Amino acid sequence: MQVIHDRKILIFLVLISILFLGSNLLAQGSVRVQIILSPALHNAQVVYLSNFDLLQLQTAEFLFQVTIDNGTGQVQPGSLRFLIRKDAEELVNAVTNVFNLPRGVTSFNNIELSNGVNDLNVKFTDTNVSYPDNDFQNEVMQGGKLPAGKYIFSVSFEPNENINSSNNYEILELINSPFVLPVAPGTSDYINPEIIYTQFPIFQFNTNITDPLALLQDPFQIEVYQKEEYHTTADEVLSTTPYLDMKIGQTLFQYPQGEGVQPLEPGTYVWRVKLFLQTTKGTDEISSPLYAFKYVDPAGVAEDVQKQIMTADLLRMLRYLLGNQVDDIAKALNNYTISEMRLNGEQIDMTALYDKINSYQGTVTKVNELELLSSQK
Repeated sequence: MQVIHDRKILIFLVLISILFLGSNLLAQGSVRVQIILSPALHNAQVVYLSNFDLLQLQTAEFLFQVTIDNGTGQVQPGSLRFLIRKDAEELVNAVTNVFNLPRGVTSFNNIELSNGVNDLNVKFTDTNVSYPDNDFQNEVMQGGKLPAGKYIFSVSFEPNENINSSNNYEILELINSPFVLPVAPGTSDYINPEIIYTQFPIFQFNTNITDPLALLQDPFQIEVYQKEEYHTTADEVLSTTPYLDMKIGQTLFQYPQGEGVQPLEPGTYVWRVKLFLQTTKGTDEISSPLYAFKYVDPAGVAEDVQKQIMTADLLRMLRYLLGNQVDDIAKALNNYTISEMRLNGEQIDMTALYDKINSYQGTVTKVNELELLSSQK
């Protein structure tokens, strides 16, 4: 009986110890850290490393905010560590001086951490910047920009004492060497432009800007200029008022129709795309190469030529939508021309077809079957 009694006492003491330890940890609390990227950084497609001013060159701009919640109930000495990683590679490792973290919530931004101007005199004192390889280093050195990829920005509080402390991170995806490149209509041959026979042609260009939020802001500006006979250089054409000037957020569009828009008249035209890109230094403007085309009134063109034009325009549109799958369609249409197009039994032209396709923008559509009907006529 004595053994059982001693066991009860032992179990009781163990339970008391566990409850005491648990209540002590609960009272001790923890330090929680959060990093929030600024809109300028979060919405940027290009990030300049100098904007972080990790080397204290007085070039910092507001890029992130660090908030620390000290729930331990007492002042905690420690330091902040800021990391930038690309994939598994560590690029930036910056540590502040040791400071006394007060109870409650404390907040810093990257400018305050760069120059030490804050109530606690917290400042980055040890910063290491490394590069995964020579190509990465050369790209940063030449343009000062972080190369394309997925970056992880993280921050942690490293206490001197053994207490619970969390870290927090944000992910940012960047593009590299943003570009815009015209596809149609026209060619880069300014002297011998492509001839088109439609007054409202479909324009297409390529870009590596694919972020849906960025596209919603209409980052592309389309400029179409009319080339007069007395213009001898492209610069002379670009010095005139654009024949068409519009902002869009898509890479395929038809020359607009309606009030306030000048339809194309027979003649030669030059067009380009400007990309307005958000960076951590503001807005960068990038211009595409020039493309030239010549609009010829189709009324003076033979009927068979008009059908060939319609076939070429349709294949161009399908290639934009279906990619290389159109190669098989183009082979099937070899030596054929399109005389008419019908949608739900009604005859339509290229403009109506484009409007129908454009109405599906923003939705996911699966093309199961495309039927081409031939005629012996």
